[in-house]
Amino acid sequence: MWTYLGVAAVVAGCVLLAVAWGLAAGHTQVAIQIPYVMSAGFPGVGLVVIGVGLVVVGVRETDSRARRLQQQELLVLLGVLRDEIAAKPAAPAPRARAPRKAAG
Repeated sequence: MWTYLGVAAVVAGCVLLAVAWGLAAGHTQVAIQIPYVMSAGFPGVGLVVIGVGLVVVGVRETDSRARRLQQQELLVLLGVLRDEIAAKPAAPAPRARAPRKAAG
């Protein structure tokens, strides 16, 4: 969910930046360009930064959820392995071999 909100915020920020650029580019005097930059450019940059932050949060949340599921699956498999090992009878100790006679 956070990822989609973040992408939407980034897109909206880019649209605002494009609008600010388009409106400010139509004027040659800086004093006339400043209101466009202030009203659309700065909020556009803010939306892009916030959107990227939301995307990062969403990706970390998704990765965390996947990691928890993998850990749970690993615990189940370790329990099955422990039960299998406990169910097998102990192997007899190997017998010592008699030394071989030297040929000669």
